[in-house]
Amino acid sequence: MNKINIYELSVNEDDDKIIIGIDKTIKLGADLDEFIDFKNIKYWGTTIINVPQSNENLEVHRIEFQNVNRMMFSLITQHIFKFIAQLNDDYTIYEIFSELNDYFSCISEHKKLVKKLLGDMAEILFILLLQEHGIDYKSFYQKTANSLYDFYFKNFCIDVKAISSSKKTFKTSFKQIINVPEIYFYAFEINKLQNKKNILSLLNEIANKNEYLKGLENEWQIIYEFNKNIINSWTVDTQNTKHYLIDNSVLPQISILKENGLKEMLLTIDISNSKSENFDTMLAQKIKSFFNN
Repeated sequence: MNKINIYELSVNEDDDKIIIGIDKTIKLGADLDEFIDFKNIKYWGTTIINVPQSNENLEVHRIEFQNVNRMMFSLITQHIFKFIAQLNDDYTIYEIFSELNDYFSCISEHKKLVKKLLGDMAEILFILLLQEHGIDYKSFYQKTANSLYDFYFKNFCIDVKAISSSKKTFKTSFKQIINVPEIYFYAFEINKLQNKKNILSLLNEIANKNEYLKGLENEWQIIYEFNKNIINSWTVDTQNTKHYLIDNSVLPQISILKENGLKEMLLTIDISNSKSENFDTMLAQKIKSFFNN
């Protein structure tokens, strides 16, 4: 698999649109009429461009970002371009549009913004726990746009979740719980709280950021400029944050006799009967053991 190439056809902060090209070899993945309902992003078929470096003509998918204000321009050029460029060429244009549509929705819709905020905060809290225990997260945090888990170890994976005190549930997929021999979910209880550490403060405490976290920090700095009140209303007291460990033994055991047209199955896991964990548990020892070998 190869990375996707992006060609900047029209990128000007004074315009209200940005136009890019993506390799024609990337499959469309849907009928043209299925692209109509996407917001802020439109598909305009293919076009021929000249690549100055090689002086060759190339056919590319023409994609236009519309209604590009100052915030949108920063988000697209500083984050979205990087997001697309890290995808593998097995993605279709329709799948890329779907990912981007969710991203733009989370910027403009309060509920989706909060969901992304809490999910990212939970992952950062877990990295800070690893850091506190002298474990270098970078070897295990191999996250990309299409990663199935947050942390990859030799024989097990960890996925980090955010929950609240009023709703101690999280969602996972059937694929997640059957894809590896062992999976652990580590859930952080994050509630609406002001005047503690917001997501940027938490990111600032990570000593050595990898490229993914640098991009995430840049993304949230841009979002913060336009959503200060929302971000500052979800802060955490790192000394009093409850966290929970859920391992294979308590996850549902499901056997699919005939998959037929089954594409995916989503599960809601209730952990209201679980006890809050101290990180110095079996999981921490397991990680330390792996790290030291």
